[in-house]
Amino acid sequence: MYELAIAQEIVKRAVAEAQRQGASRVTAFHVRLGPVGFATADDLTFCIQAASQGTIAEGARVDVRDVKKGGIALKSIDVDEAPVPGGERDT
Repeated sequence: MYELAIAQEIVKRAVAEAQRQGASRVTAFHVRLGPVGFATADDLTFCIQAASQGTIAEGARVDVRDVKKGGIALKSIDVDEAPVPGGERDT
């Protein structure tokens, strides 16, 4: 099942990027799906949701867009900012 291996890599990259940004969680994945013969948008969405269980990306929305060229790529993520100690934020 190639979709699960790809989804695990997408989640790994998204979590690493969110942590690099100091975010508390991933709220959305934005993925591009080119014309590959082994994956559909529904399959990839299911696998990303499964792979994100137990991570800061659990429960994130998955937006898979079909494109005419290329393979499968994580284009961007949406994140929640990490809480500032003491509950206050600089504005």
